[in-house]
Amino acid sequence: VSTQSTGRKLSIVMSEPEPKRQAVPGPEGNPVPANDDGASEPAAEGDGARERWTRGLLAARASGCDPSEILSELGLCISDPDGAVLEPEAIWRLLIQEGPRLMFARPKRELLDEHQSLEHAIELIRTSRRIVVLTGAGISVSCGIPDFRSANGLYAMIGSEYQELPEPQAIFDIGYFRQNPKPFFQFAKALLPGQYTPSQCHGFIHELELRGKLLRNYTQNIDTLEQAAGISRVVQCHGSLYTATCQACGKVVPGASIHDALRSGDIPRCSCPEFGILKPDIVFFGESLPPTFHRAWEEDAPEADLLICIGTSLSVQPVASVVDRIGPNVPQLLINRELVRDAHFDIALLGDIDGIIRHLCAKLGWTSEEGTLQDPQQVDQRCWMFEGGEHPDQDQGGSSSSSDGSSGGESERERGHGDNEPPTNEAVVATEDQPPGDEGPLVLHH
Repeated sequence: VSTQSTGRKLSIVMSEPEPKRQAVPGPEGNPVPANDDGASEPAAEGDGARERWTRGLLAARASGCDPSEILSELGLCISDPDGAVLEPEAIWRLLIQEGPRLMFARPKRELLDEHQSLEHAIELIRTSRRIVVLTGAGISVSCGIPDFRSANGLYAMIGSEYQELPEPQAIFDIGYFRQNPKPFFQFAKALLPGQYTPSQCHGFIHELELRGKLLRNYTQNIDTLEQAAGISRVVQCHGSLYTATCQACGKVVPGASIHDALRSGDIPRCSCPEFGILKPDIVFFGESLPPTFHRAWEEDAPEADLLICIGTSLSVQPVASVVDRIGPNVPQLLINRELVRDAHFDIALLGDIDGIIRHLCAKLGWTSEEGTLQDPQQVDQRCWMFEGGEHPDQDQGGSSSSSDGSSGGESERERGHGDNEPPTNEAVVATEDQPPGDEGPLVLHH
């Protein structure tokens, strides 16, 4: 996969036929065991082994461990056709971002036979009363907010304008921020709320709430367009700019109090004796998620009767794990431009998201546009293609190769709508469990 910053092609592969799998220290020094097949046992309590394993890597990086030694212990090696020597931080980012996808495969979900058609999707929305909607950057692209990973996205812009960064993603890395916060604050004015208008998809979620159908909207975005659309039952999984926290004394201030500084590119400071930096409360690479996410999910998971994922690649843990942590009999619907890697949705509607929403609302009788609608193309038993969608086999020559260059022995249909993932802006933020799986610097595969 070509990187967006340099165009180099890098991959990570198994370095020996039967790699030596050793435990990686957990955050309290407790090892995360690995099975003979390389997959770790899920944790008996709250967090899964995937999250504990990645937190162990974060702790190892913080303690100064050599990432090359961890690669060796895991039986992995990096292949670079250009022969370049990678900096340790690039290796760490590879391990943290892509490692869990290699080490811990998403469990295969049994698809529900009674829910597999476009008509079923419409009826599910019509009859469900406790819908969980998980959203990502795709729902805001039509608002004029650029994504992060495309050729013209924010990472490309950051890479060209901020040459002092080791890589574009570093602008949202908490470690780099503590060393040099200036690039982030020069860039942060692009993130300020109030510059954009909510999309039709935001309006659809608000309509669900008005009709008493929305259990919760879990958004991975930080653009606060949910509030602008009037959605109240929302969890900002990756924080927002509504508040800021002093990095010295911990004082929390309204986000509006630092907006003038952000607009001018200045570094806002607290009035405390240390004059600490006031960092907006968005979640950076290496930071913890707000506790509201975990509390809300514990309440909502047993209650949900439908999960709709919209405009997301499901690449950021632990938010991405909601599809695995909801009841097996809860139908799952995907509305996206492309399919999602390793996820197993009962129904997938692919295309321009606002266009799909208009179609659904017309069929539900919520709008009067039905006479102007175009019928989507049925790709297979569970997948429909609307205008603007990317076909599962597009540019892949009929093979099962994924968009990141990996390949496998099963088809997209067998994988349950598997390997493609759209560029999404939820990767701007990260978690204590796993910084976003970014298709940029490096990609892992067996």
